[in-house]
Amino acid sequence: MKNEASKLNPTQASPRRETGIPRRIGVDEKLISLTEATKRLLRVDGRKPHVCTIWRWCSKGLRGVFLEYVRVGRNIRTTHEALLSMTALILLKNSLEVSR
Repeated sequence: MKNEASKLNPTQASPRRETGIPRRIGVDEKLISLTEATKRLLRVDGRKPHVCTIWRWCSKGLRGVFLEYVRVGRNIRTTHEALLSMTALILLKNSLEVSR
């Protein structure tokens, strides 16, 4: 199976930006590491999400919604507001699918 990204024409919009509502991290938002982000999320079955899970939400998304992030040198950072926004979009998307 070939990578979908390799099939895209460079002039086309990225599929990541075609889904959900684009959101940018504001300059007034406090950046947190992905490790810190795992600590701020609720536990599922008594376990917190792994850092790799948070990175997957940034790079591949969850149900078509992506976690916004920024790179600061070698580090990847997100914000508490980005986590809340992603959660709200997923809940909204689920409620729209159920109502159909």
